[in-house]
Amino acid sequence: VVVVAAHDAVVVVAAHDAVVVVAAHDAVVAVAAHDAAVVVVVVVVVVVHDAVAVVAHGVVVVVAAHDAVVVVVVAAHDAVVVVAAHDAVVAVAAHDAVAAAVAAHDAVAAAVAAHDA
Repeated sequence: VVVVAAHDAVVVVAAHDAVVVVAAHDAVVAVAAHDAAVVVVVVVVVVVHDAVAVVAHGVVVVVAAHDAVVVVVVAAHDAVVVVAAHDAVVAVAAHDAVAAAVAAHDAVAAAVAAHDA
């Protein structure tokens, strides 16, 4: 009974960890899709804005400077998103390591209990 219970606990922890990993993966995919959509919208807005600016004013230097600022801002945003995603993955890994340590401890405790019995 003790061995079966320990085995079942390990199976439950493994199933839980699999769900956590899938959820983390889905979150990363959602962030990537969101970022792709943001980039498309920003590019369209910048292209339309720049076309109007060039036709209306002909100030190519100002438009180029504006575009450089937009690229820097988008890059900074993406960097923040990547860092957040990385931190989420690290947190999941830390959680899994703790879960594995707990499972190993429980297995040893179960073995000791079985031996004592």
